[in-house]
Amino acid sequence: MEELGTGIKRIISLFSEQSLKQPVFKEQGRYFKVILSQEKSNLDLTEKIYNIILEKKQINMSQLIDVIDLHKNTILYHLNILIESNKIIRKGKGKNTFYIIRTK
Repeated sequence: MEELGTGIKRIISLFSEQSLKQPVFKEQGRYFKVILSQEKSNLDLTEKIYNIILEKKQINMSQLIDVIDLHKNTILYHLNILIESNKIIRKGKGKNTFYIIRTK
């Protein structure tokens, strides 16, 4: 501890630079608790998936898993965010499901 009051600002800055979820700071009674996550920020992952679909024009789940190397449920969570925000469209059913960018 350097007692200059720069530690928290440095932590926040470093986490932003690495696209990690921001730390959570909590006061618990007489204690101060900081939760540091090693997970990437959801916003950045959603944006990354959008950019992949934009680049590929059309992509299915197995292709996304190969590119991103994350669990299907994690990718599906972010795809649903993009669908709900009207950025992409889901086409097909089952193994024939693919995703494309929504055009206006």
